[in-house]
Amino acid sequence: MPQLELPRFKAAAVQAAPVYLDTDATVDKACDLIRLAAGNGATLVAFPEVHQTPIGPLGSLACGENTNTLARFALLAQGEMVHVASYIALPVAPPDYDMAEAIRLRAAAHSFEGKVFTVVSCSTVSPEIIDAISKTHPKARDLLLRRNSAFSGVLGPDGRVVGEALIDDEGIVYADIDLARCIQPRQMHDITGHYNRFDIFGLTVNRRPLAAAQFIDSPVDAGLTGAAWDAPAPVAPAPPGDGD
Repeated sequence: MPQLELPRFKAAAVQAAPVYLDTDATVDKACDLIRLAAGNGATLVAFPEVHQTPIGPLGSLACGENTNTLARFALLAQGEMVHVASYIALPVAPPDYDMAEAIRLRAAAHSFEGKVFTVVSCSTVSPEIIDAISKTHPKARDLLLRRNSAFSGVLGPDGRVVGEALIDDEGIVYADIDLARCIQPRQMHDITGHYNRFDIFGLTVNRRPLAAAQFIDSPVDAGLTGAAWDAPAPVAPAPPGDGD
């Protein structure tokens, strides 16, 4: 039997702040980071808002969507092997909330449950952003300087961080990914295959485009036939007259 050949590649998780209120400069910064990561051998570059990749089954969710069990299962059911989780730094969370640990925990859960690699990319709050906001909102400085607000890194199918993670500071995290590592854990515990009860549980995902309005001119449009279509439409009550 021929051996299954799956890609091996280097992934890069970018943790960086945008250029405050400057879209063109932010795009230029992203392009510079892509060139830097590619120059260091990365073929998957994950950003807080965008990513590019030439590799196989890849899914992506943004911020709190990564806590949505049904959304994550829908990606896994389509054969996802690499997941990109994009986040924003959240230094204004409640004082006892460790945002960096919360991000890591979500990524570990998805990696372990789905037996996939998760590349986490989180934005940061730069000193320039802090200075600009503090000019009009001085009390915001202490909040924006709060530590443990951003986490970027790569987690393997066992839920553990591959290499080193990056917390708060700008930079790029690299990790070598071998998708063959996803196979053996799935043979033991595949929640989209043998380790589920599809005779009991089911998930329906509606991928039809939605329209702002639906115009019904025929039974076909309405999905009705026979007596259901021939029944008279309800008549709106007449407005009250003078003296009513």
